[in-house]
Amino acid sequence: MRTQFPADENLRRAIVLGVRRREPGVSFVEAVQAGTVGKQDPAVLRIAARENRILVSKEVVAWQLGQAMKKKRVSKSRMAALLKTSRTQVDRLLDPKNDITLSSLLRAAALLGRRVIVELV
Repeated sequence: MRTQFPADENLRRAIVLGVRRREPGVSFVEAVQAGTVGKQDPAVLRIAARENRILVSKEVVAWQLGQAMKKKRVSKSRMAALLKTSRTQVDRLLDPKNDITLSSLLRAAALLGRRVIVELV
């Protein structure tokens, strides 16, 4: 059985498409298809568990980036300089409600000594 991921409604579609392009065996169900649009996180998690899916959420990714920045003692201003972008862009990267591109996520993770992994289990 292949791993199946419900994509949180705040996860940018470009990330889903990029993962599908790199790993065609990954199965994403987007929030509209799963009927989870507008539902609170606990309800979405219950649906994911019931369907044996692993939830992919921008909230989790944003939180992990923020935690990695704290651990490395990298301020938002310093992160902006490392990414060669503005502080506003870093705020968007860390805001779970804003879209990010897969390339931005990969660059930010690499600068923090982290990797982005899509894994079939």
